[in-house]
Amino acid sequence: MRGNLLAVGVLLVLIGVALWYFPLQTGSLPADLVPSGTKDIIQLGAPLDLLGSTVPFSLDWNASTSVTVNVYACGADASCSSAGSGAPLATGSGASGTIDWSGHRGQYFALVPTGGSATLHVSYTYPLYDGLPGIALFVVGVIVVLLGVGLSRPPTPEKQVPAHFTTTATMEGDGTVVEPGET
Repeated sequence: MRGNLLAVGVLLVLIGVALWYFPLQTGSLPADLVPSGTKDIIQLGAPLDLLGSTVPFSLDWNASTSVTVNVYACGADASCSSAGSGAPLATGSGASGTIDWSGHRGQYFALVPTGGSATLHVSYTYPLYDGLPGIALFVVGVIVVLLGVGLSRPPTPEKQVPAHFTTTATMEGDGTVVEPGET
């Protein structure tokens, strides 16, 4: 029974970490028509994935002419004021195309087309239900492992009293102890 509890607990912990950490669920943001040189700022929710997993993003674009689309990481800056001043996180060119990149949940990104307007569509994958089932399985697994470890301790043996310390004394009805040879 102890071994089974440990095995089940470890399995629950591993499944919990996988569901908590790895992106398994897909989502997307509505397509936006973005004028040339304008920033389309996106953010994917608050960070619930405490282990720091990244979310894979994919940006598809369509334009009437060839454009260059740049993706800038803005961190916690909701206005992405530094977008365009540094090197882009990802870039692509053409009348249509796809750019893939990864980033942490809660981070802001600026999508900037240049050379013409473009319709931008972002899709992403993230942990199943924001990782909540994984967190629950992880906690239950840890509890089961601890129960298995607690049950796996052998009982402490009772201490034997050496024979020369034993006595044949008896107790009277009034609670007095009578040693052998006493009356």
